[in-house]
This record gives sequence, structure tokens and C-alpha cells, in this order.
Amino acid sequence: MRTTFLIAVAFFLVACSQPPPEPTVDIGATVQAAVEKALPTATHTPEPDFQATVHAGIAGTMEVLATTPSPTPVPQPAATPIPTPTPVPTDTPTPTPTDTRTPIPTNTSTPTFTATPTHTPTATYTPVPTATPVPTDTPTPTETPTPIPTDTPTPLPTATPVPTDTPTPTPTAIPTPIISLTPIVLHTPAPTNTPTPTATPQPDTTLNLADVVEQARAGVVRIEGTTGSGSGFVVDADGYILTNEHVISGQPRLTVVFDNGTRRTATIVASDATRDIALLKVSVAGTLTVLPFATETREGEEVVALGYPLVSLGLGTEMITTQGIISAFRSISGVAYVQHDSPINPGNSGGPLLNTKGEVVGMNTGGYSGDVAQGFGLAIKFDVLSSRLTALKAGQSSLPTPVATPGVVATQTPGYVFGPESGSIEYNPDFIAQHQSQTSVLDGILEARFFNPFSPQVGSWSNGFIFRRNSGGNCHVIVLNSDGRWYHYLRSDASNDDLNLAAEYSSHINTTARCSNHIRVIANGTEGWLFINSAFVASLDLSGLTGIGSVSAIGAYFQDDGLAGTSTRFEDFTIRRLSKVYGPRAGLIEHEREGDFINQHRTLTSINDGIIEAEFTNPYAGFQGDWSNGFLFRNSRNGEFHVIVIQEDQRWHHDLRLGDGDTTQDLAEKYSYQISTASSRNNHIRIIILGGEGWLFINNTYIDALDLSGLTTRGRVSAITNYFTNDGIAGYSTRFEDFTIWSADGP
Repeated sequence: MRTTFLIAVAFFLVACSQPPPEPTVDIGATVQAAVEKALPTATHTPEPDFQATVHAGIAGTMEVLATTPSPTPVPQPAATPIPTPTPVPTDTPTPTPTDTRTPIPTNTSTPTFTATPTHTPTATYTPVPTATPVPTDTPTPTETPTPIPTDTPTPLPTATPVPTDTPTPTPTAIPTPIISLTPIVLHTPAPTNTPTPTATPQPDTTLNLADVVEQARAGVVRIEGTTGSGSGFVVDADGYILTNEHVISGQPRLTVVFDNGTRRTATIVASDATRDIALLKVSVAGTLTVLPFATETREGEEVVALGYPLVSLGLGTEMITTQGIISAFRSISGVAYVQHDSPINPGNSGGPLLNTKGEVVGMNTGGYSGDVAQGFGLAIKFDVLSSRLTALKAGQSSLPTPVATPGVVATQTPGYVFGPESGSIEYNPDFIAQHQSQTSVLDGILEARFFNPFSPQVGSWSNGFIFRRNSGGNCHVIVLNSDGRWYHYLRSDASNDDLNLAAEYSSHINTTARCSNHIRVIANGTEGWLFINSAFVASLDLSGLTGIGSVSAIGAYFQDDGLAGTSTRFEDFTIRRLSKVYGPRAGLIEHEREGDFINQHRTLTSINDGIIEAEFTNPYAGFQGDWSNGFLFRNSRNGEFHVIVIQEDQRWHHDLRLGDGDTTQDLAEKYSYQISTASSRNNHIRIIILGGEGWLFINNTYIDALDLSGLTTRGRVSAITNYFTNDGIAGYSTRFEDFTIWSADGP
């Protein structure tokens, strides 16, 4: 065994140390000789030293090799081939270090982090237990015969005729008279009834109406401005002419045209914007026909209205006469008016209303005609005119004449008491430039689009509304300005003091040059709401001034606003009056399922646009059972309607039913912490609906905007409870209070 090993070692060493094979060397013989030489020494020791034997064998082999002749002495070291085996380590460098499991921690940790956030929003979105009827399928009352029967829509005509006794749509009880172009806040209280004249027999001075017209014709004039026209009449032989302030407002140049065609340039002596009176003067050449004021008048008296309405109607330049009687005397904001039924048209403004003696009993200032009222005209009473004449001749204006350049009379859209009207408000450094609507309202919707006159880098600007302006000059002011803020002031002309009620920044205000901002103000009693560019911005406190008053669009409200020679353009300036057509009512809605009908209090009151509000008392706590309260509105005869309800789990829903109630669209389902869910607690719900837009308020807090574009037609309104299938507990009822409906649909 050892011999074999030694031979193998010797063979290996010889093979490795030998230079390239030479034919002269017999390797086998050489190795054999070396082995034979080593073996004798090894046999003498019974316990050979193994290492010594190997060394001796190697040494012997080396001796033999040293004596063997070789042609080339092996210059290169035999170590050269040896490095080659060392690549073995290179074989081992498996890039394990790089492949260490470092990514694994990252991979494992990442999923954990990602997973948590995704669930969090879900939890916040639906903080309520899943057990409620909230699931999308459950609220959709289409699948189960839930809210509203499939066969007939909600309003059961015969089922519950409850509302028959409640339909108190008292549109007549509007805070202001129904007029289209009334003067603004008026002043000087006057008796509503003129006492009957003392009967002193005297010759009858009554003329027939043809004679009245013939005698007065020369004293009635046509007033032409650059953008509109109106009428007037001569009150003094020195060339003084009375007309309405709104006829001359914003007209840089005025021409008076007499019946015989004579034209005279007129100058404005003074104006009274609060009473809608203006005094002009023309140069006199010849004798003028002066129309005298009456000293008395009474209801039922025959009257004729003279004026030039055809010019503004584009039908000619002739004077027109209309006949009627005095039907009533009215006092609006402290100013006396004569109400008559003579037809009044645009262009009649400023013309005289004459009795059968040819005396002026009033100056026509506005009229109304429509489906509800026909031939409803108003004229400023003679004693108001005569009492102001002396002061006007002295140049005493009650308010500076505002500068504005739209047409005098606008074609009204149904539902609007003013507008839409467009024009420009010229900057004036001495007073607040404004465009007066000649319309007074208490509760209403004011809106217009204002165009920024220049960029904030050039100068500051402001625009907005004055409203509820009374005869004392008190008013509310809402303006936006170029620093991106909106302001609410309570202004008093008497004290020259402005009370700043609000001043806030709004991201909805566009301050860029040549861009515009749409401003909408809704005023309702002591409350109001401001919208800028269709977005709700703030609730307004209007409790400081709640009386009826005039409305104006204004520009450059602050002292440093505006630049000389500039103007603010406005478009679609409109005013809609809010009229209470139902309520306030209170009552109980019983929890009964009448063939899967929604439990409701029907009103039979239909509106398209307006405000609906009521306060509901929770019938029981949410853990006792499900309930839902709210409104059903725009309910048409074919069973299409909108539904807004709040639930015991603090969610609110907006559904739209279409196609005979067969299809329900879930337009919104959201959580609100404003909803109180405890037993016997109250929730006040208010919705404002205007065309395709709407806004929801819960407990006097703005909640969200509503998309009403899917159904914009007029329809009935109901207060409802238990809209969803599992809502309600038999034997319980839901109480409601102050259920009120305001309509903005007009007469």
C-alpha cells in the first residue's frame, strides 16, 4: 500500500517537474531506479517513519533527475502550471453576498404599509355599522317594493287628502306690491286716501277725454338718451320738465322732443333716486304748455296716461293715450302711489297720469301685466311730486345720480321681477357708481356677472350689490374686490357709517384681468347666503336690516377703487322675488306602510325653484330602529321626483326617481356629523333649489351641493319619513314643525 502511494507521489512529482517530453529520457526507468533505491532503507525499520520515507523518496528522485542529462536545463519554473488550478476559488465566488435576502425585508414591510392606509378611508367614509339599510342595493328601493309603490307614484291623490285643507299658497301675501319697474325705496309718507273734497258748488270743469288729451298733448315730451327713451311733462314755463330718475340715469346726453317735433338739449337740474324723480331744463323759445298738479283725487276716478312707449318698443314715435280708473292708493316704503288700470308699457315711464280736468294726479313709473294681474299700473302721487319740486329746482338731489349705461327697461324673463339686464357702470370718484334696478324686494335672489375692469397690478376694483336700501339710506352691501376677498357691510347714509359684518378671503373669486365673477345673493328674512361662481361661500346675517328696499348693482365701492375713465361691465343682472307659498306648518307623520307607500305629509304645492325647510324630531334613538326624514320635491304627475333624506346612522341621501318611479338613481350618499341621532332630538333640513343646482343645509350648516339637472320641471313638495324599506316602527310617528315652502317662480 505504501509502496503504491510512494510510486504515485513520485510519478506525480516527476510529471509536474519535467520539462516538455524529450525522447532521450526514459521516465519509467528513472522512477523505477528511484524507488528501488529508497525501498531498502525502509525495510530495516519495523515502524517506518512515514514522513521520512516520503522525503527520502523525493530526495532520491531528485538525485536521479539531477544526474540525468537534459538538453535544455528547464529555465521556466515548474510552478507555472500550478497557478492554473487556483481558479478553483474563482469557481466558488458564487455571488451569494449580492443575493443575500436584503430585498425580502423591504418587500415584506412594503405590503404592510400599503395595506393599512387603504382601509382607513373606507372606515372614515362609513363610520356606521354595516347593518343599516345603507348598502347600495338596499337603498335602491327598486328591487324591494320599498319607498313609493311601483304602480303609482308617491302622491296618492285619493289616499290621503290631508293637504286639501292646508294648501295655503298665499302668493298675495308678498312683502312688496307686484310691480316690474317700481321706484326704489321711496320716501315722504303721504296719506293713502285723499279726503273727499269739500263740496262747494262751482262750474263743472270736467272735460271729455278727447279734450283732455288735446289740451295736454303739447305739454308731454319724449326724452331720448343714448341708450334708451322715456316720457316727461312740462311743469314750469321756464323750461322745467319732470320725469323718472331711471329714465335719465346713465345717459351722458339727453334730448327733449316736443309734440310738434321741436328738439331741445336738456340738462339735469337735480334728481331724487329714492323717489325716482328727476328735473330737467331746456332752453325756451316760445310759450310752453304747462300741466298743472291736481289738489285731490279719489278711487274710481277716470284717468288717462300719456306717453311715448312706441319708441322703446320699436313701433314709432307717436304719443299714445291709454284710459283707466284709479283703483287704489298705495304707500310703498313711505311714498304715496296711485294705482290704476291704464295699460303701461316701457317708454311710458315719466309720463303724466291726468284726470278729466287735465290735471296731473301722478307720474307713471311702472306697470305689471301677466297671468295673475292685468293692467296694474303705478304712478307717483301728485303731492309727492309737488312737494319735491322746489327743492329740485334749487338743485338739491337726495342722492347723487348714479352713472350707468344699460337700457332703461329690460324685457323680463318669466319668474323674474327685474332683468336680465346688461350694461356698464362708469367710475365716478365722488360717489358709489351704481346701476339701479328700480325694484324693491325683501326676500329674493339677486344675481349678475361682473367683469373685472383691469388687473390687480394696475389698481384695485370692487363690484357687487346694494340691497334692502330704505328711504333712510340704510342698506346691506355685498362686494368682491381685487384682493380676492368678499365683504358684507351694513351701511347707513344718515350716519355715514359702515358696519363691517364680514370680510373673508375666497378661492372662488377670480381676480385676473378680463375675467368675470358671477355673484348670487339669496336674502330670506334674517338669513342670507352668498354664492360666487356657483359655489356656496358663506351664510349671511341680515338681521340688522330686514325691511323691504331697493336693489342696485354697484362698482368701485371703496374709496381707492377704480380708475378715471374706466367702467365695470355687468351681464344678466336679475332679481327674483321669494314668495312664501306654504306654511309654516306642524304635524305628525304616522309610521304606517300603506301598501309600501312612503309615509308623508303632502302639500299639493308645486314649485320649480325656491327654498324648502322643516324641523323633524327623531321618533326614537338609532339603536332602537331605522328611520329617515326629509323632502320629496319636483314630484310630477308621472311619478318622477327628487328625494333628500337624513338617516339614523348620520347619513344623508339624494335619490332621483324616473320613469313612473321604476328607476331610482342614487345621486349622493354621504356621512354628516351635523345629523343628530338621539331620541327626541331635532334636525332642521333646508334645501335651496334653482334649476339644475341645489344646496343642502342641516341644522343651519351648509353640507353639500346637489345635482338637480336630471329633473328640473315644476312639481309638488312633501315632507316624508321612512323612505327605506326597513324604516319605521309601527305605533310611532315623526313630528315636524315650521314646514315652509318659498317659491322663486314668480306670479
